[in-house]
Amino acid sequence: DIVIVSDYDKGTLNERAVKIVKSQFGNSKLFADVKPENRSWFTSFYCIAPNYGEAVKMAKANNVSGLCHRIKKKLDLECIIVTLSENGLFVLDEQGKTCQLDAHVCRTLPERHHRIDVTGAGDTLLAVFALFRTSGVSTLNAVKAANAAAGIVVNKLGTSVCGIEELRLEVAGE
Repeated sequence: DIVIVSDYDKGTLNERAVKIVKSQFGNSKLFADVKPENRSWFTSFYCIAPNYGEAVKMAKANNVSGLCHRIKKKLDLECIIVTLSENGLFVLDEQGKTCQLDAHVCRTLPERHHRIDVTGAGDTLLAVFALFRTSGVSTLNAVKAANAAAGIVVNKLGTSVCGIEELRLEVAGE
C-alpha cells in the first residue's frame, strides 16, 4: 500500500531503481524524500517532502506556497510537504488547499533537552504521514500527526524513533 523512497544522494539510489519502483508498485501510494538534482525521477509520486532549501532549488517562487504549487504541477504530484525547520511545515494537498503548521512543541516528553537534534525528523515526518494518509486519515490530520511525531524525535538526542504510544499520548493532548 505504501512505498517510501529516501534519496540521500549517496549513490545507492538511481533513476533506474526509481523507475522499477514506479513500475512494480505503481498502484501503491508512492512517497519520497528527494534531492533537488534528482527531482525528475519522482514524477507522478503521490507526495514528496523536501526541506525549504531543497524546494528553492527545485523551483523559483517568492514564497513557500508558490514553490509548492510549481513543484506539484511540474512533478505531477498529489500533494507536497515542505519542512521549514523550526518554523514548522507547509502542505499543499490534493485539492490545492494549503496549510502551514508551526513546529510541534511536545507536551508529554518526560525529559527535555536544551538542544534539538533534527536527525531523522524528515524521515519520521514522511513515514508517519504516509502511514496515516494510506490508512484513510485526511491529509490535514495525517500531517498534524506527522508533525507531532517529528516533534517527538527532535526532542531526543541522537537518531531516535517515535513510538505509537508516545504519538498517541502527544496527539491526545492537543
